[in-house]
Amino acid sequence: MRIDEHIEAAKARGFHIIEAHPRRDDLRPGARVRHSSHRWDAAHFEGTADVVAVMRRGTDERPDSWEQTYGRPNIEVIVRQHLEISEWADYHTEVVSLEVAL
Repeated sequence: MRIDEHIEAAKARGFHIIEAHPRRDDLRPGARVRHSSHRWDAAHFEGTADVVAVMRRGTDERPDSWEQTYGRPNIEVIVRQHLEISEWADYHTEVVSLEVAL
């Protein structure tokens, strides 16, 4: 699927685009990230994808049933991994720092 197709599919499920994760300001479009299952060294230091969009279902004022059940925002993250586009849950997404410690 193309980026716009992922976004439209998420919108069809009730999600809308937001500027950044409401509890993790560093999780926003342009952030370099890795999926929590990507545990090799390069993934930890360099990441494996770039955030294209952060989407939420529900709002602070009107949380959806998932948010009411789990007590946290219902967020999906659209990412570009090399040439592949994927959609990850925010709780599987780790922002990586590209700064190298000397």
